[in-house]
Amino acid sequence: MALTICFMLAGCFHHGIKVRSARGALAVCQTELMELKFKKSASIDELIEYINQTQEMEDSMMSFSIKDTATAANAPLQDSILVICDSLRQEITRLALSEQRSLSDVVFIKTNTVKGQMMFIDAKCQKQADRFYAKLDNNSTYKDLKTTLKEYDRILSNEDYLHISSREIFRDYLKKEDICFRSLLQFLPLVPQEKLTELTEETARICNTFYTSSDNSFAPIEEITMYMTMRYNRRILQNAEACRDQIMNGLKLNPVIARNYRWMLMQPYFSIDELSIAAMSSGQQQLMRDIAQDMPELYSKLDKFDPQKDDSKLKFLDKISTYILKSHIKNVI
Repeated sequence: MALTICFMLAGCFHHGIKVRSARGALAVCQTELMELKFKKSASIDELIEYINQTQEMEDSMMSFSIKDTATAANAPLQDSILVICDSLRQEITRLALSEQRSLSDVVFIKTNTVKGQMMFIDAKCQKQADRFYAKLDNNSTYKDLKTTLKEYDRILSNEDYLHISSREIFRDYLKKEDICFRSLLQFLPLVPQEKLTELTEETARICNTFYTSSDNSFAPIEEITMYMTMRYNRRILQNAEACRDQIMNGLKLNPVIARNYRWMLMQPYFSIDELSIAAMSSGQQQLMRDIAQDMPELYSKLDKFDPQKDDSKLKFLDKISTYILKSHIKNVI
């Protein structure tokens, strides 16, 4: 009878049961934990459901603890909450690793389990930044590398961008620098590593000035952070996409450049965190999944082997997928 009631409660949990106290949320989590322990495996959709539900219950327990001083001061209850959260994380991780997940699978899980990060994002600011960046794609790029580098140097040496006093100047920098960056991607294999390093350092020099503690900042730090987070997402994915397209089109790369391309292809999956994913557009999230799906073919082309005859050289992708999935679950639960 008790077991039947537990599974009835678990069913309610799946449909978004309402809780009114930390103890109520704890009870639901205990029931969920019992259900998970009976499972030997889980589909991707089930994993997404479990992770999101656990996040919601953990947020509820945290909220009740903050609002209710008696709950916050109840040491045994707080210990029970920590134990149940840790146990849920272990069970969900076990189910996540019950079978091999591809990198594309992992990206799909990540992009669908960042609801908790949405509370840190200003929806109005995100919408404004989305519109701004969407328009940048309409700007034409430069037709040759010489013009691209000349314009890049001109923008990065403009002292006005080191002392930005208005949103208009800030957006003007982002717009002009975006044109240069997208232009550079067209000629990426032709750019000396020293020049790439120089451009990176000069760009960082300007961008670091945006985050000022001065009361005279041209915009709230939250707004600046949103624009810069979305800029980072945009650039790192554009970079990976350019590498993918060039490899797929048969571009011949020397060993040094090929090594750089290996990292640039994988960089989004290691560098873009949960909050950055929450700030992504649906199109960017799909692009991450698409590139991940192409990764075996891309690496086989870079390393010049036939994956149909020898797929052992792609085993590292399984290890990377496992690492990223475990890290994500640890970060969100």
